[in-house]
Amino acid sequence: MKNRIIKIETTADIDTTRASVYDLHNRYIDKNGNMYGLRYNRLDRKVEIVKIMRSSAMEAHVFEQKVVQQRINNENQYDDEYVDEEELVEDHEEYFDPAGLIRKTLHLMEAHRDRLGGIMMNIKNSNVFPKENKTDSIELENVFRNLEIDGIQQFEKVENYEKELTNYPRSLTYYQAKIDNEGRQLIEFIGGDDERTMRFVHYYEMYNAICALYRNLRTILTQLIEFTSTKDVENMKSLSNFEKQAFEDANVSLDNTMREIEEVLQSMKPLAEFLKEPSNI
Repeated sequence: MKNRIIKIETTADIDTTRASVYDLHNRYIDKNGNMYGLRYNRLDRKVEIVKIMRSSAMEAHVFEQKVVQQRINNENQYDDEYVDEEELVEDHEEYFDPAGLIRKTLHLMEAHRDRLGGIMMNIKNSNVFPKENKTDSIELENVFRNLEIDGIQQFEKVENYEKELTNYPRSLTYYQAKIDNEGRQLIEFIGGDDERTMRFVHYYEMYNAICALYRNLRTILTQLIEFTSTKDVENMKSLSNFEKQAFEDANVSLDNTMREIEEVLQSMKPLAEFLKEPSNI
């Protein structure tokens, strides 16, 4: 795909109010080698600037050298301002959409909430920890209580917070008062633009809420895995095949959930980097 590459000093040089549909294919590169594109926000009915996250960072002068080299190789068959972007970028590049990432994570959280309930039900149905064994039974109930409070209930709280920030936010001063010191410092760089500040608060608060939830959940599930791994279910003669299968299903779900927790936390890293640069907002 041929895209127009336009050199800019900062994103302030991009006038979105005058952008047409044809400008959505433009790529803007600043003096630090950061690349930006344009996206039409259907909800707000306006064109927005989005930073293009590339899997391999390129300095500005390296990018320009590739542009020049391609022009030479193609014997000037393109207009001076146009290049074949797919050949210039070594790895794939894609728009980084914070709101989309948050929506995707919230959708996954619904599945995780249901799965936690299934894990607890299967472990109970397995009778691997009978109530007669007071020590094991009490420890299991403690872990389940933590899962309920710091897992299932927290999923609902994060989802409700996202609805608040998106649909019926409180005053900006309310969020500025409750945000942490790092967030306040970043807000200072944004300046007095209330719309951008509120967008930053939305992304920043959801980033922290999601990371805190999944880190706590990882700790609790690690405790549960360590606890359940002490039982040699195959040699427990008192258990039926159904009970053994229920316990096996719970362990499979635990392993899958732990893997997905790591994936969620990994997926939050680009959002953390995005938030550190106020010009992204």
